[in-house]
Amino acid sequence: MPPNPHDALFRWTFSQPDLAAAELRAVLPPALVARLDLDRLAAVQGSFVDANLRNSETDLLFSVPIAGLLGFVYVLFEHQSTTDPLMPLRLLAYMVRIWQRYVSDRGPHSLPLPVIVPVVLHHSETGWARATAFHSLLDPRLIALPEVARLSPRFDFLLDDLTHLTDEELRHRALGALGSLVLVVLRDARTPGRLLLSLARWGEALSAVARAPNGVRALHAVFRYTSLVADELSLDQLRATLRDTAPDTEKVIMTLAEQLIAQGRQEGRQEGRQEGRQEGRQEGWQEGRLEERRAWVARILAARFGSIPDGAQGRIASATAEQLERWTETVLTAESLDALLSE
Repeated sequence: MPPNPHDALFRWTFSQPDLAAAELRAVLPPALVARLDLDRLAAVQGSFVDANLRNSETDLLFSVPIAGLLGFVYVLFEHQSTTDPLMPLRLLAYMVRIWQRYVSDRGPHSLPLPVIVPVVLHHSETGWARATAFHSLLDPRLIALPEVARLSPRFDFLLDDLTHLTDEELRHRALGALGSLVLVVLRDARTPGRLLLSLARWGEALSAVARAPNGVRALHAVFRYTSLVADELSLDQLRATLRDTAPDTEKVIMTLAEQLIAQGRQEGRQEGRQEGRQEGRQEGWQEGRLEERRAWVARILAARFGSIPDGAQGRIASATAEQLERWTETVLTAESLDALLSE
């Protein structure tokens, strides 16, 4: 499972090809986007990040036709308090690993090597203030010599700095409700006051996510992230914000948020224990025994439909994991409790 909450939310969201394609359309130069067949974008399994940096970095690799030929887009998400002046060097190392795996998989049929387009999605306290070109790391007195420059690596990476990204700029990206909401949360969750203000402005997107076919699962991913990152988030303030901006989802979201925030804080207290770290890596349906899953679903259904009749309680008490997952995916769109449980 992902080793940190940033990794979990980033991977869960942008491993979905439609959301990844929307982000790339917003970040890449239009001339390059015109060359990419983003309808055929596909996530490639694996991570190329250094093991000691996986608490602050995560990555996704995509294959995509570029001008009709095989290419890759490599997206590195960096979420830390400062910026790294050696980022171009680290990116080069990761790109070499991608090429090495490509050659290992294909052997003598690996040439020509595919192009890799590097993208850095960044968030820090101050914003990006470092180089985005590898050759800028080299001694400028030597790289200015043509006979030296032609023998030295040269490449730039594309930067998407979330730190100072405005709501208006986010809305222009056409990422859809979920993609926009996730970037808002990644940008603001470390500052609870700012996060609450943002949720107040993005209430319509929050409601749209909740009404989607996998709405509860999406909200689980988003609020699990906030529960682990926004340690001082006030549930009373969150409830008041939702009541004003997304009243149709307040009860369900608050039931979910209360459970996840309590759980996140408990995991934080257990951080120094090995079993606590292992539990902290468990996500979604894997977070407890089947009985605990049933109790959690019962609370969600009660928040949505009111009191649960004895017969329905019996069905929940004997439900399988597959049934529980199916019910949570459609709880916000079902017309009635009976209709939901009959699926």
